[in-house]
Amino acid sequence: MKYRLLCAVLGGCFLAQAALWSQNIGKPGENFTLTKDSVTRAEGLAPGETLTFSWNNSAIFPGTQRVITVYVPRAYDGQTPACVAVFQDKGGYQFETVFDNLIRTQEMPETIGVTVPPGNVPGVLDPSGVRHNRTFEYDTPSDRYARFLLEEILPAVGKLKTSDGRPVVLSDKGNDRMIAGNSSGGAAAFNAAWARPEEFSRVFTSVGSYTGLRGAYIYPTLVHKTEPKALRLFLQSGTRDMWTSFGDWWSANNAMVRALDYAGYDFNYAFGEGMHSEAHGTVIFPEVMRYLWKGWPAPVQPKQPSRNQALKAVTVPGQGWETLAGTFSGARNLCADGAGEVYFSRGDKVSKRPRADVAERAGEGMLWAFAPDGVSRIVEKGGALQVVSPDGSVTELARALPISALAVTNTGDVYAGAASSPGARTDQIWLLRAGEAPFLVADHIKGVGALCVSPDGNWLAAYESDTTRGYSFRIEKDGALSCGQSFYVLHKEDVDDAASPAAAVADASPNAYQYVATDLGVQLCDANGRSAAIIPLPEGTPAVAVCFGDKDFKTLYALGANGKIYRRPLQVSGSAPFLPPTPVRVKAG
Repeated sequence: MKYRLLCAVLGGCFLAQAALWSQNIGKPGENFTLTKDSVTRAEGLAPGETLTFSWNNSAIFPGTQRVITVYVPRAYDGQTPACVAVFQDKGGYQFETVFDNLIRTQEMPETIGVTVPPGNVPGVLDPSGVRHNRTFEYDTPSDRYARFLLEEILPAVGKLKTSDGRPVVLSDKGNDRMIAGNSSGGAAAFNAAWARPEEFSRVFTSVGSYTGLRGAYIYPTLVHKTEPKALRLFLQSGTRDMWTSFGDWWSANNAMVRALDYAGYDFNYAFGEGMHSEAHGTVIFPEVMRYLWKGWPAPVQPKQPSRNQALKAVTVPGQGWETLAGTFSGARNLCADGAGEVYFSRGDKVSKRPRADVAERAGEGMLWAFAPDGVSRIVEKGGALQVVSPDGSVTELARALPISALAVTNTGDVYAGAASSPGARTDQIWLLRAGEAPFLVADHIKGVGALCVSPDGNWLAAYESDTTRGYSFRIEKDGALSCGQSFYVLHKEDVDDAASPAAAVADASPNAYQYVATDLGVQLCDANGRSAAIIPLPEGTPAVAVCFGDKDFKTLYALGANGKIYRRPLQVSGSAPFLPPTPVRVKAG
């Protein structure tokens, strides 16, 4: 990819040579010159109106106090839903003047600017002792700040009216929303868009804090690994940006640029020799707006496919998630039979995958898996784990075993994760065979969230529900487990202590990727134990179950925490106990 370098060295910005230079800005030692787009409104163009309101009753950030500022351009008619630009801190960038000028020239749509400063919580015994929420709200990678904007702030803005009675009507389309910020405000902008790309599609970060203030340093890694999201971005930094014990802002922004390039994003950047200030970002802001809003209202799309090898190996270009009809609250444990029919459990009912003729059958028990014959069901019913044959005959495998995860081998061995005792902090793994007493094969796992047998039958993966780790065990000829070690690693949100793996399946490719349902979506772990790729579910929904299905087992199904079931075609087939074992051929990582 060829980058358009927007700023020359020595701090001199040459973005718009034809514009009139009229104002210098920046810290001592900086010398940036604003263009007329940022300084003077076009002749006869009246400024808009600024509205303010206090927001002191947040449910997401309890006790915080802040004043929200809303800029309504004069061009806004009060009837057509306007695009939205959310700014952090005090707004800045001379954005009011820039908006007015570029809206007039139709280089950007009619856009209402909403400035959201960080909240503060005053003390009670000493009100001057304030808890400042800025880094907590802005620098924490999660969907919390996005939810704060979407559930609290933007609905409140939508209730306002201008002094001449025009209602403030905001578009609810993500393609009509941008978000921007400086420093930690830039991290907040990226946090919100990354968590909810369907809600914020255009992002500007100046001297963004992709550093160790909290967890934003992880973003270059996550961008490399995650299936590209529908975002258009512009980043700015300078060689004299901040360098502290929390990290190097200049290097961090360079790492983000490299990651965005690798992942195929539609993005641009302007790197100069500026300091950690808003000056350079303010100078280039008109060009940033032209870039972010170019082609609107055409939707934002990635510029090219990601170079991620795992994503390229398994996903089908242009084929994303399809959301199946219906919401199935309480659904669990997706699994497929030998014909590729996908089932899920809900309470004591079992259903085929959602179609127009969904039929739930009561009394089936909790369906965990299908046996190697592809038709016998392994169910939990009446406190017992049973194998139910097509003719209705029942073989009991275990009783009073509080199962949290289950995996079946080609030989019919069943491995079950279960709590070691009521309220225990560690789990055990049991080997279950018909006609034999359960045999304890592993202990002291911090919550068995998911079990998965490799396609060649050599290995059992046990993902801990309470950490980001997974254990790898060698399966011996007698079914015992050996050589266990903390082998797999998963990613998580900064606000979580665990990745919350809830299910795992393997494909039958030579790479033997394991597809793990986690809070971040479906993570692909390679045979060397690394999370190599992440496929998010729509709207950032956590995945709670996953399986392969359909006739050729090349369709990946995922159950979201919202009760919705998603599916998408893949290039690879899944492995299953009723399918032939396949060899694993990978090199050391």
